[in-house]
Amino acid sequence: KFMDEMSIGRCPAELQTGGPEAPVHVALHDKRGEDYKEPPPPAYVAFSGEGNLLGGASAPAVAVQSDAGTVAVDAGKPKTKIQIRFHDGSRKAQEFNED
Repeated sequence: KFMDEMSIGRCPAELQTGGPEAPVHVALHDKRGEDYKEPPPPAYVAFSGEGNLLGGASAPAVAVQSDAGTVAVDAGKPKTKIQIRFHDGSRKAQEFNED
């Protein structure tokens, strides 16, 4: 429908953002008689920088006890639950107050 309206000289409803009286300027080029030419691939340079690791291997991993320590949570205040993933793959969900 869009292309049919364009070909008979009408402004399609999708382009009438300012109402029926607002001028709309559209330029069409008929390329139906041309063969499709694939656009050239984009010219880009792959990332050539160097990456950085957080935590690095400079210090050996310290053993962590996921059950050690407690946090006092006030039930009357807003609270949230956070899941912590340790370096050895173990996880612990802990509730905290939001303040």
